[in-house]
Amino acid sequence: MSTVAPGYATANARFMMPPLTVGARRSVPLPKPQSTSSFVPSMYLWGNIAPGWKIVQLLPVRLERDSDGCHVMSDDLFAVYGEGHTRVEAQQDYVVALIDYYQLLEARADAPFAKAQLRRLQVYLHCVGE
Repeated sequence: MSTVAPGYATANARFMMPPLTVGARRSVPLPKPQSTSSFVPSMYLWGNIAPGWKIVQLLPVRLERDSDGCHVMSDDLFAVYGEGHTRVEAQQDYVVALIDYYQLLEARADAPFAKAQLRRLQVYLHCVGE
């Protein structure tokens, strides 16, 4: 296990637990940006993303290619990413990482940061049972 932030260990490095700041099956066309934010999403995830998991509010994600040609899907809300040789693989990896992050936060919900991040993530992602 690697530590990505003081006191927060993860099984992999696909997500970080940054300081608190201010589909996968389906995508929604990108509207014209209305803010001056540097984050410009490629698409939005919404709907059932895995058995028992659903994104209930549009989740903006970016899909890019790294220098090795791999596809990378990431978000700026939770610092989660997934990668793969294809867009579909990157999206599937992102979904796994997002669910792992949810479960990590849930397991550490007694810590103030984890509790706040979990509440923030629950605005977008719900566990709906199997």
